[in-house]
Amino acid sequence: MSAAQMSTLRFPQNTYYRGTYAQQQPQQQQQQQQQQRHDVRDDYERWYTEPIPSNRMSLSLRSGILSDVGWALDRLLRLFYNETYLLATIPGIIDSLFDWPEWYISEGYKFSKDENFLFSPPPDHSRKRRYALESLFVLRNAALYEPNAMDLLNHSHTLPLVLNGLNRLQHDRDEDSEFVLHIIDLYHVVAAKIVILPTTLPAYNPIQSLTKIISESSNRSMLIAALTALTITLSNPVNVSNLSVDSPALSASIKYLPLFADKPLVDACLNYLYAHISNMTMAKAFLLRPELPAVIRVLVTLLLEEQGKLEETVVHDISGAIHTVPSSTVATRDHALTKEEFEALLPIPEPQRCYDWMKAMFIAKPDGEVTQVDFWNLYKDVFTPHTEQYPVLVASDVIKNVNLVFPEAQAMVLPGPVQRFIVRGVDRRKDSVRIERFKCQWDRSECESSAFSSPGELFDHLLEHLTTIESPESPCLWSICSRNAMTKAGLRSHVLTHLSTQQPLQKPPSQSETITLPSTDARYPLENPTTRLPPPSHNTTITVKRPIMDPPSIALTALLCLRILFRTSFASADAAPRVDADHFGFPGVVEEQEEQDMGSYDEIGETEREGEWRGRRAFVSSQNLLENVRIRDEGFTAQQIAPYEDQHQFFTNLFNLEVKSEYLRAELTRLTKESCLGKNKHSRIASFTDIRKNHALETLSILLRCILVKSLSGWEVMEILGGGVGQSDDVFMAMISLISDLLKDVKAPLNIRHQALQVALICMCSLGQLSPGAYFLRHDMFPSIVTFIKSCDDERFVSEAALLLAILANFHKNDAAKLNPYLKPVASAVFLLPVFEFLRANPLFPIVLLETSSQNTEVTQRNPRLSYTILTLSSYILTHASSASSPRSLSYANLSLHILLALVENDGVMSVMNQPSTSAIPICRQRLPHLPAPQLKRSPICAILDCCVLWLRHNLHRRLEVYCYLICIQICYRIVWYLQNSRLRLEYEWKELWTALLGLLTFFTTKLDTLDTTGGVEQIVRETLVLLSLSLDQPDGYLPSPEALHEFIYELIRSASALESQDSLLKSLTVSRPDLRHEIWVQRSAKALKSILEIVNYYKQKVNEANARTAKAAMGVVAQEIEVNGLYTTEREAHIP
Repeated sequence: MSAAQMSTLRFPQNTYYRGTYAQQQPQQQQQQQQQQRHDVRDDYERWYTEPIPSNRMSLSLRSGILSDVGWALDRLLRLFYNETYLLATIPGIIDSLFDWPEWYISEGYKFSKDENFLFSPPPDHSRKRRYALESLFVLRNAALYEPNAMDLLNHSHTLPLVLNGLNRLQHDRDEDSEFVLHIIDLYHVVAAKIVILPTTLPAYNPIQSLTKIISESSNRSMLIAALTALTITLSNPVNVSNLSVDSPALSASIKYLPLFADKPLVDACLNYLYAHISNMTMAKAFLLRPELPAVIRVLVTLLLEEQGKLEETVVHDISGAIHTVPSSTVATRDHALTKEEFEALLPIPEPQRCYDWMKAMFIAKPDGEVTQVDFWNLYKDVFTPHTEQYPVLVASDVIKNVNLVFPEAQAMVLPGPVQRFIVRGVDRRKDSVRIERFKCQWDRSECESSAFSSPGELFDHLLEHLTTIESPESPCLWSICSRNAMTKAGLRSHVLTHLSTQQPLQKPPSQSETITLPSTDARYPLENPTTRLPPPSHNTTITVKRPIMDPPSIALTALLCLRILFRTSFASADAAPRVDADHFGFPGVVEEQEEQDMGSYDEIGETEREGEWRGRRAFVSSQNLLENVRIRDEGFTAQQIAPYEDQHQFFTNLFNLEVKSEYLRAELTRLTKESCLGKNKHSRIASFTDIRKNHALETLSILLRCILVKSLSGWEVMEILGGGVGQSDDVFMAMISLISDLLKDVKAPLNIRHQALQVALICMCSLGQLSPGAYFLRHDMFPSIVTFIKSCDDERFVSEAALLLAILANFHKNDAAKLNPYLKPVASAVFLLPVFEFLRANPLFPIVLLETSSQNTEVTQRNPRLSYTILTLSSYILTHASSASSPRSLSYANLSLHILLALVENDGVMSVMNQPSTSAIPICRQRLPHLPAPQLKRSPICAILDCCVLWLRHNLHRRLEVYCYLICIQICYRIVWYLQNSRLRLEYEWKELWTALLGLLTFFTTKLDTLDTTGGVEQIVRETLVLLSLSLDQPDGYLPSPEALHEFIYELIRSASALESQDSLLKSLTVSRPDLRHEIWVQRSAKALKSILEIVNYYKQKVNEANARTAKAAMGVVAQEIEVNGLYTTEREAHIP
């Protein structure tokens, strides 16, 4: 098997160094040996890969013993299969690998003749030849790893081996072809180092051998390797003199160029072609080759083929607002009772009949009004004729009933010169009526006859009008008909032109039932329909091709070759695109030039003139192909969309249109960070009208939200939004000045001021601590924000303005405090994070924090203690954390819980906070169920427990904040443990904590399947069970009274079913892990659950035996049992803080 075939195989696990004894070892002994090994993969055993001179593989290669050499090479082939093993790891291995290839190139190849292979060659020669090929294959594979390539490049044997191999071996012989292929691959390592001068001897010039291989060989792999080697060599500027106008390698590259199916071969041909024509002399000579037109067409065809794979068709809907009216005119009239409605209402007794009549005749309308007289007359005219059989209401009762049927309606008297008695808030019900087709419009539409059912009846009616005419001649009186006077006989014929047909004309299927108007205020119908302006199209789309990925290197190389050829063809003309970075130098569409445009040819030689003429003719002949090549543009520019408008007018008209927020947000989100740099510039907001400002601010907010999320650096933000660091000062300061002016402008619409506020919030939240945020410090917006807060009545907007102040005050607060104009005015709004940082980092800070709390100083409501303010703020944050569904609010809750945990973990803090407070600590009570009203002289620890209860109650959602729940349970655990060890009985409503904890376990029992993820739920359950177990241990050490213990036991009995379900719940959630601490924790929580269930079952049995039917009776049974026998105890482990 050849080495090339071996490179495509994965060898099975070797067993030649493991005898049958290894397979018969006991399983336990084998597992112990596997655990002792560092790397158990074959060929990586440390006794074979040790970096010492006596390495076994190195010694075997140098031993000369063929069997050992074969063993070592077989192992090295597998070792270097992954292309990441270092040759330098084993000393002397490179020298040993060169021995056998050098033997073959110097002696072994001489024996490889056809007459010697007529029969089977000698076994020793075959083995040596195989060893030489395998050694060369190992070197070739090792060279693919850059560190190995550098070692081979600097080795003294590499270059002689390559040069001798190329000169002595014949590429067209089967015995040598594989050697030549690997030698060329190895030559890639040293190609960039080779310098070939005109005085270089042929033995040291590989170009001739490589050129011969390219021109004669039909081996695809060898062609690719040789072309690549020749490209690397000739790309060295020192070797440019070896380029030849009629190089066989160039002809071969042109010949294989159309084989688009073989991308590696075409890539190699293109790279060589580019290296050849990159030299100006060779490029000019290439224009004289007869294959030039074909090469240009092939290159363009290659671009078109790759282009089709990179594009997708995108349809942009740019349809504007369409305003339509029905094609048939619809009129409305006041509703009148139908016969069926009247017959249904008449027998109903009053006042129900009046109610139903009002519902049928009127509708609620806030700005509608009907006079009380009309209201009564409508009722009276309908029902008074039947008074004898069905009594009616008096007028005052009818008017009073209006308010019962329509609660928002009201009878009132409008003052004025003449008082008006009306009913405000109702209006007559309207019926839609189409203009009748057979309605008489004689006497200029004044005929009072009702509509007829057919044109015949209408014609008979018109004849009656004609008979009443006394004069012999009369004009046509139909509607607005302007026909002059005529005889009665002529009128009889003429009126037929005004009659509609029995059946309406059938419309084509494509004709709509509506009429499109050119604008919202356009009138319809018109007296002269031909004067109506053309309406906009219902569906206006732009279909474009959009690239979905970057082009491959093969397309870019072809584009480079086209650019060189085009510029060379137009070197003496002004039409050449000398600077065209935007389009990568693509020539575009070339127009055929007249002879008089070629005057510059006189300045060049005859040969160059001929070459340029041929080159231009070649590009002109490929014009139809060039037109189909599309160069990627990031988007439409203002000049492309509206070429006849200046930029200011374009954006003025653009912001008149409504913003398609979803589309704009999706398109901006799709952009990569790299595509944003240099193209998407910040749009300044000029002094537009209000609607333009509104649309511009909305566009800017979407742009900032989608662009700044792309992890940009400070200078990249200035490049994208300001057009560069040099222009960013003007752009950012203008934007901030505009935001400040809008915020303080009380006359501006509130929605525009709010959008300006959101733009500022998006900037600061997205920029974080990046340098562009300093622009907000240079322009003091504090007065503008305060003005906005004072003049705004919307609480949501006020909270956003306060948030902006807090973020601005937090910008570089440590290193720029003196330069931050926002820090002092809002110091009280940004203290939460520094409090946590100081609690964790500074051991003296808790003492300072609680110093005032331990003093008997008078604390007023306007100046509360800092520690009390923290607890109050935490209670509000923890109550509403999940209701806002905002990551920001959850982050605040997380921070508040960490602050509380830091407080309770400090014994000094706990000793101070256990003292009764002389003033009340406000706690959030905005969500049901409310916490009980706090007692006087309550210790701050109770407020901490209140915060935990609020979090446990109000944040049970599908997206459970597992980490916050764990912190909350740890806070409760620490408080209970501290109280027990300090023997401090805390006057607190402990029932609220027990119900919250047991409610948490019940939630997991019933709602586990509805959670988005169950990760961390197991730990919450186990922590909660351990907390309950701790609470049952020595309850008299912290509970204030026996009644508190009775309530605790009773709540456990009430939640017995939930507690019994925890065992199966934990089994479904537990995942076995090889972690000793986790196993200990699992055992501990299991014992806690077992002890809790024993206590619950004991008292549950006592309640059942006593046949307690009510909660009060059950509580009495528990209290009596504990008072007589004490609390039922089980074996428990000692708890740790």
